[in-house]
Amino acid sequence: MARLKKVRPRHRMIVQMHLAGWKDTEIAKELGYTPTRVAMILKSDNPELKRVREETGELVARHMGDLVLRFRAESAKSLDTLVEIRDKVDAPSSERRLSALAILDRAGYAPVRKQINLDTNVPLQELKGVIGQIESANEVAFRRAEWTIADVKTP
Repeated sequence: MARLKKVRPRHRMIVQMHLAGWKDTEIAKELGYTPTRVAMILKSDNPELKRVREETGELVARHMGDLVLRFRAESAKSLDTLVEIRDKVDAPSSERRLSALAILDRAGYAPVRKQINLDTNVPLQELKGVIGQIESANEVAFRRAEWTIADVKTP
């Protein structure tokens, strides 16, 4: 009867790293092997190495499933907390705003990329000037795709 080759610890590590999402070249660099050697080990027909691959794969899948279930169990509590913060009258406006944004994010709405928050007393004329500057900056950002950059030679 043929004796099975024992799986080396480094070969076991290669399988685990591969199942964790590492690329063959990354594994090779980390362990001092060539990418070809790593590929050969991963494609090996050694029954013992196949068993290690299956056991590790099942373990990873089981832990990922546990993680997903934990997130699902906690998500309702997290959403309740966000709603409480958003609706709390005496909470700072920044916390209420962040909570509202998080709720919208959970609902699938795209986040607002640029926003300006100002908590101060500003004279109306200054506020109008600032808003005008913001609008012109937004126009510049909006139309930047229309511009071309040219090299102009000065005489």
